[in-house]
Amino acid sequence: SQAGSLLSSRPVAGRPCDRSAAGMAVGARLHHLLPPWLGRDASSSSHPRALLVGICYRSIPYAHWHLEGPWNDVQDLRSWLTRSLGWPDHGIRLLTDDGLGHGLPTKQGLVDGLKWLLDVEDSCGLLHFCGHGAPGELLPLDWQTHGTVADSLLSSLISKHLSATSSFTAIVDCCESSHLFKDLLPHAFQVGPGFDC
Repeated sequence: SQAGSLLSSRPVAGRPCDRSAAGMAVGARLHHLLPPWLGRDASSSSHPRALLVGICYRSIPYAHWHLEGPWNDVQDLRSWLTRSLGWPDHGIRLLTDDGLGHGLPTKQGLVDGLKWLLDVEDSCGLLHFCGHGAPGELLPLDWQTHGTVADSLLSSLISKHLSATSSFTAIVDCCESSHLFKDLLPHAFQVGPGFDC
């Protein structure tokens, strides 16, 4: 079973998922988990951006590694952001291993995507990662050859690239996600409790 975590650069009170809503679209489910200011920040921000990462690992020969939902999850969230919150299409990047995104969710793709997400003044940034995780690590598509995206790398990128006039929210839907972003906790970041959905 996967557990999700929510990280925000503003205080947020997390709530567990309502299991009766399991059949609803991801955007509708996340609406109840996201901080209420996310939509306001995006509408008042001149640069709302989202990096949506969905990895099903179909290129890995071991069937037990394959995931079923990440591609749908990022597409549903993209639709919700554009239709319900009015985020512009050009402010949303998809990294998926289905060939339909803006690029592959490789380690370098994630690093470049995070820099794009964070490297803008006066923005509201959203990272949504759906895939596999390990304690303190995200597993990109090429983790076996290029390594994982470790918490220290994530924290370094956020600390270095997130401006004081921007906000950042991360929704991490993978195992061991509660072990991420711990290096940022001294910097007024709050991590919501794990969501076992």
